[in-house]
Amino acid sequence: RVLSDLLLVTGATPLLRAAKTFDVPAMKLLIAHGARLDLPTATGVTPLMAAAGYGSLECDIRGYGPGIPHYMTSDVQAKSIAALTVLIDAGADINAATTGGGNAPGGRGKSPGQTALFGAAFWGWTDVVKFLAGHGAKLDAQDSQGRTAVDAALGRAGGHERGASIKVFKETADTLLKLCGEREGCKIAAPAPASS
Repeated sequence: RVLSDLLLVTGATPLLRAAKTFDVPAMKLLIAHGARLDLPTATGVTPLMAAAGYGSLECDIRGYGPGIPHYMTSDVQAKSIAALTVLIDAGADINAATTGGGNAPGGRGKSPGQTALFGAAFWGWTDVVKFLAGHGAKLDAQDSQGRTAVDAALGRAGGHERGASIKVFKETADTLLKLCGEREGCKIAAPAPASS
């Protein structure tokens, strides 16, 4: 069986591909030539979600050279924010939600209703979470199973390393809870303690 990049399948556009790799010059060129900002994949993943890390894997090396995981570089959050800025400035929907994929190959626990914020929280990208929140991301958005981005940060919305492990990013979860507490009308139930 050949392992492939499961985000770049049915419906992946050139803009989504550029957003996924944080290729800001290509994104600007595509947008200038009429690329549709919110055109999703078959499972509802938009370019903005891809730029926030949604749907990607640790083994994504994305042009960094052999064996260098893209999501483990020290500049990954800055690059994500640069790509997100291009999309938001052009009018992309920061709160677009997935349409599904939990049973599709590579679904990795995804269910309808997940947003870009879930992607950033899943990776523990606290700076990206703050950026998205500052640009109007709905902090208490829930997927079809009632999970929020806090659950993604706590490893309750899919596993890492192709599902082989669960990573917990408590700082990111705490940041989401704090930001929600500061926003009028935002409600996220405090997560239950992890079971042992």
